[in-house]
Amino acid sequence: MWSPYGTNSITKVRKDLDKDLKIIDQFEVNKYIMGLCRYPRLGNTFFAGNCFGVMMPAFGFGQFPSILTGIYVAHDLCGIGNYEELVKPLRKSYHNALVIRQAMEHLDNHKLDLLVTLLNNKFSNHVLTNTHH
Repeated sequence: MWSPYGTNSITKVRKDLDKDLKIIDQFEVNKYIMGLCRYPRLGNTFFAGNCFGVMMPAFGFGQFPSILTGIYVAHDLCGIGNYEELVKPLRKSYHNALVIRQAMEHLDNHKLDLLVTLLNNKFSNHVLTNTHH
């Protein structure tokens, strides 16, 4: 399991800074339950932002989808949209990110570094951002 305080990381920082840094405190977030809500709306209660479950499991992003859920609530309240329908693409995005997360859990640090290197070029950027895929 990867640790932010792994021997490689702390050794490199100590060497780069030429300091004998000591770890005096650390913490872990255990059993942080996250997921997508089953029903985005119950009566007059709208589940938006983190209550909807917009934190993406692959990379932990969620700011943009969170803002979108707020906008979608406003659309529903103003009668110009249906919240349950508007959030369907966010649900699909969440499930896609879950598949990526499950695949990434099988990678070690070396394979993650290789993946980032492969994705960090113009061709990969074009393939990943092209709307025809």
